[in-house]
Amino acid sequence: EEEGPTICSWLRQELVGSRYEGLFVVREAAGRYWLGDEFEGSGLPTVDQDGARIHPRVRVVVNLFNGKLVIEGFYHEGEDDVLNPAKVPIGPFLTVYFEGVALKEALASWRDGPPGRGVAGGAVAAALAAAPAVALVGASAVAPAGASRKSDQLR
Repeated sequence: EEEGPTICSWLRQELVGSRYEGLFVVREAAGRYWLGDEFEGSGLPTVDQDGARIHPRVRVVVNLFNGKLVIEGFYHEGEDDVLNPAKVPIGPFLTVYFEGVALKEALASWRDGPPGRGVAGGAVAAALAAAPAVALVGASAVAPAGASRKSDQLR
């Protein structure tokens, strides 16, 4: 069961230097992870620009594509049966999900690595940054736990 710590570590490393550095990442099951935290000091938004609720935790399916980890898809809060496709790296996914930025713009902003916006993770970021890292040795592809279904939007 090395998948969980290894994938969590890889995902968190991709966020170093971004506003999502220190984001809570935990394995739910093979290929399925929770991103974010409902902790008040997490720094994650809870409403979008229109006032609609944004759940500060999102359940995702992670897969290996062309040698890189991608968010294959995600589940809306309270849903277990419809996997909404994403197929993007974690950084652009979080930018679209939490900030409402267009996917094309999010991909462009992460093209050369994380956009340097500072840490938004508050106490959670500090606690996670102090946690021991997992060695990235022997990782293999993660098969998605369910079939993707089409969706009109990422969020």
